[in-house]
Amino acid sequence: MIRLSFLAFSLLFSAIACVSTEQRESTAERNADHWAQDMGIPVSGVACVGWDSEADGYVSCTISTIEGEMIPIECGYDQAMVFYGQNTGCKEKRVMTIAGQGDLSG
Repeated sequence: MIRLSFLAFSLLFSAIACVSTEQRESTAERNADHWAQDMGIPVSGVACVGWDSEADGYVSCTISTIEGEMIPIECGYDQAMVFYGQNTGCKEKRVMTIAGQGDLSG
């Protein structure tokens, strides 16, 4: 039973790892475009990176609006996660700030 579970996990991990950078970018850009349409944002362009730096199923994307504004968001890239209902859309990008640090220039 343990061998079967390990084999299933290995196959699933291999399938997820085989998603190419171009596939990640393409899927994430499609999700970003849909997100912008749902939000009523007039889009002039969308660009996403192909690397999931936080290993959370989302990649960083930037939406360029017709007015020239740049909107940073995070979009899911893995089509396999649609089955599980996870990482299928986009969300606002988290911005982390450190309070009380003052001038960090030295």
